[in-house]
Amino acid sequence: MSHSSEFSVHAHFKAVVALAVLAFFSCLHGSVSVSTHEQRVLDTARTILEFGAPWNDPIEAAIPVLVRNDGDLKFSNSGSKRSALINPWIVPVCRDVIRVQKPPLPYWAAATCGTVIGDGIVASRAPSALMGVLSALLMIRLGRRTIGRCGGLFAGAAWISGYFVVSEFRKAMADPYLAFATLLFLVAWIELSMHQRRRGRWILALFGAVVIGSLAKGPVILLHAGLAAGCLAFTFRYFPRLRWLTWLIGLALATSPLLWWATVVHRVLPEAPQLWRYQSIGQFSDNAHDPRPWWYYIPQLPILILPWVLPVANAVIVAIARPRRKLIFPIAWLALTVIVFSFASMKKNAYLLPVLPALCLLVANGLCLVRARWRLGRSQNQKSLPLLEKYIGVGLAAALAIALATRLSKGVTGADTMQGLTMAVGATLGLIIGAWLLCCRSARPDRDVWRVTVAFSMLIVIYLANDN
Repeated sequence: MSHSSEFSVHAHFKAVVALAVLAFFSCLHGSVSVSTHEQRVLDTARTILEFGAPWNDPIEAAIPVLVRNDGDLKFSNSGSKRSALINPWIVPVCRDVIRVQKPPLPYWAAATCGTVIGDGIVASRAPSALMGVLSALLMIRLGRRTIGRCGGLFAGAAWISGYFVVSEFRKAMADPYLAFATLLFLVAWIELSMHQRRRGRWILALFGAVVIGSLAKGPVILLHAGLAAGCLAFTFRYFPRLRWLTWLIGLALATSPLLWWATVVHRVLPEAPQLWRYQSIGQFSDNAHDPRPWWYYIPQLPILILPWVLPVANAVIVAIARPRRKLIFPIAWLALTVIVFSFASMKKNAYLLPVLPALCLLVANGLCLVRARWRLGRSQNQKSLPLLEKYIGVGLAAALAIALATRLSKGVTGADTMQGLTMAVGATLGLIIGAWLLCCRSARPDRDVWRVTVAFSMLIVIYLANDN
């Protein structure tokens, strides 16, 4: 096999990084599409910015009362008769109400970015977007360690061109922090199991992931990281070569920031542990607020990996016929996570964001199978099948262009000039992308995969730019 037919890993790596920056950092504005959760993060960060430096004198705030409203347990200032001196950097305050449902890392990050790039939703979303780009690099490394060189870039391509991943990593919420921490923990676990070089950096990354995840969403990071690492150890026999004393000291230091924060909050709000229990393990017992059926996540899985459904189906079918560890690992990781979280009463697609790397690995496996079949067909002088995702991209581009043109013809509200302009540009770009894919002629499947990746990423950016 000639060198020219090899997948040019280094030539595409920079392009993947550039496309990741474009996909995750585009369209961070858009005040119309700001969710309620994002608005809370933004308001809490604004309170922190108004307070100033973390070492400033504390301010007086009303101590909320733990109440049950519509089956949900929450803190409310209604009926409050006490006040206390607090530091908003430690005890978050949102709209004059102390809000300690989640640890404060997203508020800290939003406030810090606010001091650098200015107050607004862009500053609150920028940390999530940055973690999306870094996660693309981690996906490349994870794919290389579990599949191979081409699998690494295919996994990175799936990460930056999946709609759910890109849309979630542009939101100012705790879920992107948890997903990034889980992926970082898994990659560090592999590196400490395979190599002896740069052990200090990967040890810091391993326990640093626990710090990030715990300060973003509490002890649930241990559940996600444990499921992922357990499946990896079972299939690939990867175990970090660390002494038990290193584990003990590392985990103690990694969980100490969360324990310190919880202790400080408990002194101000003695009822806080009741709320934490209700919103964590309570979802598996007495928390029946907004319940959904146990099978809710099963039909959601194809939606989470759109538009790369066909490679996932291809990989699953091959795994059933010829089980291999590079296929069994992501399937086991995905299945165990879905099973565990299916027992929780409250279910949201965002809760499965930390397991999206498993779906991206399945996409990479499916694309590697297409590439292998193309090579086999070429060696036997057989004509290979076209990459179906290419024509799916053509259809999505045409559908997007038609949808935007239809919305534009019916008129727009709000900033008519700017919104109408973005719709017109989006419809035109959709047609251009569809025509480009349709006219592309390639003798190599990796080039088709790259073109489809670029097309999917651009379509996502166009959609998000007009999602107002």
